[in-house]
Amino acid sequence: MSSLLYWYLDGHTPISTNDPAKWGEMFKSQDRRVAQTDVDGYSVSTVFLGIDHNWLPTGRPILFETMVFTDQEDPLDLWQARYCTWEEAEAGHEAVVYKVRNRLEEPA
Repeated sequence: MSSLLYWYLDGHTPISTNDPAKWGEMFKSQDRRVAQTDVDGYSVSTVFLGIDHNWLPTGRPILFETMVFTDQEDPLDLWQARYCTWEEAEAGHEAVVYKVRNRLEEPA
């Protein structure tokens, strides 16, 4: 894991900082949403996390997350995937929306 735990966005580009005060100011003023899609009672949300979620000593920072929310009893509720870049997060979001739509269209 990187020693740089704090990240903010410059456009779609994550920027690291060791200054928690600077991070806090930038983080609270930014729109961190990559995408939000609602599909028949399911909400697929993809956001910038602002903190590196790669807890391993090597590898790229994991800074984005997609989650599925629903009030139905379903294994998809609270399902998540994480990504390193804005572009990966956008693609991941679309893939999850596709899975949710196809799952709902399957015959019971």
